Amino acid sequence: MSVDINNFDSTRVLVGVPYLNTVFHFTVSGGGRILTLSDQRSNGNSVGFGKGVAWLASNQAAILANQYTSTFSSWLSSQIWLYTQLSTTGLASAATAIIPNCQQPIPSNINSELLNIKSTPTVLTVLDVFGGILFIIATAPGYYASTDTSLAPVSIAIPIISTTQNCSAGMMKSDTGVHPCSLCPMGWKSSVGSINCTVCNASAFCPLGAVDEVSQSHSFQNRIKNGSNLLVGGH
Repeated sequence: MSVDINNFDSTRVLVGVPYLNTVFHFTVSGGGRILTLSDQRSNGNSVGFGKGVAWLASNQAAILANQYTSTFSSWLSSQIWLYTQLSTTGLASAATAIIPNCQQPIPSNINSELLNIKSTPTVLTVLDVFGGILFIIATAPGYYASTDTSLAPVSIAIPIISTTQNCSAGMMKSDTGVHPCSLCPMGWKSSVGSINCTVCNASAFCPLGAVDEVSQSHSFQNRIKNGSNLLVGGH
């Protein structure tokens, strides 16, 4: 079982019970005398969700989601589920992001089987089963905490420390935290290091993760041209 009291809001407590594959969210009231279960979450697997829990901010949390066989005899996988912009009464139905991801892979020096997670106000500490340590440092809006060691300015052994990288064009990150940047939705665009996506012109075409607008008429003309070429080639 894992327990973490929110350092930013002591009325919130997370309790992970991996044997039940469930994380419970409690609220504290009555001067610390009353503990109320306000929410609970599971990831739908057999056992292992909630192996570790950590508050990252008053409204941000991380959950270590290990997956084992039903008897805990064999480890299958490890993920860290990140939640942001949580309500005051519980966890969201879906995670904001899951580590590993393309911006935050598990470094080769860290074993894929993760043992626990802990947090300070600015750092998420990840411990693997062989004692390897990964520090993921919270970054400001417009940046993300990269765990890709190929982007580090110097060679890193153990412990591994994340590096701060700009959000790529077509992505954004609006708040401080250890979570990665998010793709701009369809109809929106962004440049490098954006904290928000910008709405595209109604007459333009902006797919998911757009970096700029494409004229609808230009796109249509290209499709006609390509279609004509195919017809000519087929003939």
